[in-house]
Amino acid sequence: MAIKSGRMLVLILLAIVFSAGLACQRKAAQDDTNNAGYELISQTYSEAGVQIDYPQIRDFGDQTKEAAVNKLIKDEALEMLQYYQSEEAKFNLEIAFNVTWQSRGLLSVQYTGTGYIAGAAHLNAFFYTTNINLMSGEKINLADVVFIDRAFIDRFRDGELVSGEEAARDELKAALQDYLSVMTADDLIALFQKADFSGDTGLALSEGYSYFTGDSLGISIGVPHVLGDYAQYELKYSDIEGNINNENEIWQEVLD
Repeated sequence: MAIKSGRMLVLILLAIVFSAGLACQRKAAQDDTNNAGYELISQTYSEAGVQIDYPQIRDFGDQTKEAAVNKLIKDEALEMLQYYQSEEAKFNLEIAFNVTWQSRGLLSVQYTGTGYIAGAAHLNAFFYTTNINLMSGEKINLADVVFIDRAFIDRFRDGELVSGEEAARDELKAALQDYLSVMTADDLIALFQKADFSGDTGLALSEGYSYFTGDSLGISIGVPHVLGDYAQYELKYSDIEGNINNENEIWQEVLD
């Protein structure tokens, strides 16, 4: 009986600790939102066979800028829909979002999902992002924040692969290295110079996207379906110091 009572006491204590941990996590999330000075809410675009979730800002304090930023976010989120609609065939599309940086001056959002066009051999996985300078209300492209040269390409090749199943990541990384080995530095420079420019290229999607995290600059590139459709790498800010364009005000927000 004493053993059962002891086990019960342990379970109760674990439940208390777990609940306290969740409360701390909720408090931390709330603190992050408060520090940003605005709230993020989730919105959904839905129609037959299509569901696209995307964030919207609320209580920003500047209604004109809030409306402009929300329109930019929504337009960017729905670009994949426009691309699929251009195929003139029945399709299914499902997209979710993840916010990797939220502060008063910067919002960085990832979108991941799958799409299928009727008659295609397989589903397509995709990844795209939106980065917004909330001080100016303008979209941020990779070429705005780093100097893209051969040194940066070297850092990218040495970056940490964060996409794909973790259990098979070493094997995937080796296969991606083989794939990237046929791309010259000039090829990758040209790709990165155009990264994040999906909205300026008609219905063609960008082959590269970028995003910000607490300690890294993330970059994704399109790859063959057998390799996952996209490859996502993260480069520590400390490893790309020589390529950071400090004249861009956003780095005061990120590196402060």
